[in-house]
Amino acid sequence: ANATYEATITTGAKDLAGNELAANKTWIFMTGATPDTTLPTVSSTNPIDGGTNEAVDGNVTVTFSKTMDPATVSTETFTLTKEGSTTPVTCDVMYVGLAAILSPESALENNGKYYATITTGAKDLAGNALVGNHTWSFRETPPYYTINENSSPVFSTLIPDQAYVIKDNVNYKLYYAGSDFTSINLAQSPDGITWTPYSSNPIISDAQYHSDVKYYSTGFSGANSGTNPSSATMYYRIWYQGASGSSIAGWRYAESTDGINWYNHISVTQTGTPLYSTATGVNYGIADVIYTPGASNTGTDWTFRIYANAQWEVGTYGGKELVVMAFSSDGYTWTGYDPTSAGYATPVFEGSLDTSRFDCDHIGWFKVIKNSATDWQAFYSGGKGSTYQALNGIGYATSNDGINWTRRQTLFTSSDGVAWRNQSVWMPSVVKSGNNYEIFFIGSNDPMTDGTWIWWKLGRAVLTPLS
Repeated sequence: ANATYEATITTGAKDLAGNELAANKTWIFMTGATPDTTLPTVSSTNPIDGGTNEAVDGNVTVTFSKTMDPATVSTETFTLTKEGSTTPVTCDVMYVGLAAILSPESALENNGKYYATITTGAKDLAGNALVGNHTWSFRETPPYYTINENSSPVFSTLIPDQAYVIKDNVNYKLYYAGSDFTSINLAQSPDGITWTPYSSNPIISDAQYHSDVKYYSTGFSGANSGTNPSSATMYYRIWYQGASGSSIAGWRYAESTDGINWYNHISVTQTGTPLYSTATGVNYGIADVIYTPGASNTGTDWTFRIYANAQWEVGTYGGKELVVMAFSSDGYTWTGYDPTSAGYATPVFEGSLDTSRFDCDHIGWFKVIKNSATDWQAFYSGGKGSTYQALNGIGYATSNDGINWTRRQTLFTSSDGVAWRNQSVWMPSVVKSGNNYEIFFIGSNDPMTDGTWIWWKLGRAVLTPLS
């Protein structure tokens, strides 16, 4: 294929009377490429065929074995129909990479069964049709939670960035960025509704923001290392962006006996596969940390599993925020999760690419609760477009391994009609109480038309699971 050949016929060739060819004849020709005759097939679908636990506000995706002609992947060839109906659901269809994404224009019916079909009208770049029509079914489920939101902010002090709530054995604690953007402040509450700023704020003065704080009721021995060392029994850990900025060298780890006074400040480093790399243009730091005492520190079973926010610079998500992951045995030396051997940590949760959703382009704050080895819950920020990045809403997702996630429910968006947060709502933190989740978040009605930075207030809601 794609080669040049020379052909020759000589005077040795004679007619039936014995007369020789008048002269040798030579000509040149070039062969074309070997025709592509391999028929494309369906590699996978999401939801899977027979799925029974699918999110009402999710997309329907089909992935092909080879690159398709985008012009042949449309609402004519990719359809969704509810059981008992012959009229397809009104949807938008988008083709990205090897996948076709079908986005219903309105939420699918609770507990409804749906059939998705991609037909042989879908063709690859060589014009080969799909090997055959492919149909699969799945059943929608209702939202997981009812939402009881406080009618107004519970902490009206304006927050310039970063607000994270935990609950220890006495109080709720709110860690938030100082107005100077170089410190972390603390406020405390007996009920999560009435808050009192700590009288000696700030509690950390060499920080910028983006802190993640964890409380451990059983305590642990202090690291007795780093600056201001202490081997006392510690009950809190904090990860935060230090004064040196957002590079890996700027991130810090510290420990505390009371959540107020901090010891063992240690610089965060990465070893082996990097968490932050040339693929992450802007590093927003730790979104959340999962602590598993007694872990083997092999495979994906590590004492600390770290979810981090980053702006991705390659491929489909170039220039968009998403979540990468790393492991650590000590909490401050990280190794990126790289299942595809790319040489750096690769995303575990990205934008939906669904233009009708709040989390189309960006994923920001990503807070995780591990209920068991097979029950992981995530509450995350999402954004559409670039004006507000991942500030347009908060969603809920689940996983059976903390790595592969399924979107389940949209919890809040800036278009909910809540006046005080009608421009932005994001950065969830969650306190579990029985089967309920108490969720805190920040929001604003500032449209940022004057170019100044937004300042936020703290909201609260209780999520109650549906029976």
